[in-house]
Amino acid sequence: MRKLTLILLLLLTATVLNANPVGFCPEEDGELPVLLPDDIHCEVFYVCDSGVPVAFECQGGTFFNCASNVCVFPEDMADCPCLYN
Repeated sequence: MRKLTLILLLLLTATVLNANPVGFCPEEDGELPVLLPDDIHCEVFYVCDSGVPVAFECQGGTFFNCASNVCVFPEDMADCPCLYN
């Protein structure tokens, strides 16, 4: 029930953008959510939901850091390092 509530909450706050995730979502959800960076926008990341990437945007001028799977301030990371792995 908690997983369903989390997914619904994430879907309600999702941001739709014209970009694409870097990588692919697994068909089935695991214990931990799969997060993917965006191919253009450093502040955007995707949460995989049953094989479908759902876009979210970091708030307050932060960027998504794929190494820690959290949004951080730009000065705390290099320019979109997730895209160059």
